[in-house]
Amino acid sequence: QKKEQIGFDNQLQAIERTLKAKEHDLEELMLMSHDANHAKEVAKGELAKLEGQIAEERKLREKELNERKSIVQAKKDMAHRLEKREKLRREIQMEAAGDLSD
Repeated sequence: QKKEQIGFDNQLQAIERTLKAKEHDLEELMLMSHDANHAKEVAKGELAKLEGQIAEERKLREKELNERKSIVQAKKDMAHRLEKREKLRREIQMEAAGDLSD
């Protein structure tokens, strides 16, 4: 019975050591989980910030592009008006020259 008691004590000590090791592992895993969650939240915040910056930059580029398109269209309109005016002027000159030759 003494041998059984020694064997039982040894088994109990081994189980207690295993339990302590598992408790230590659990604490480490909990800390790692906390750190990982924190890192995830930080990364999410940085991603949201970058997405906001990208959206702002895109909006600014679109505004600049629209302004440039407006300028180009205004120049085209002006050129068209000048061309019409010049054509009308030539027609008037031709009519005047025709009137003078009559």
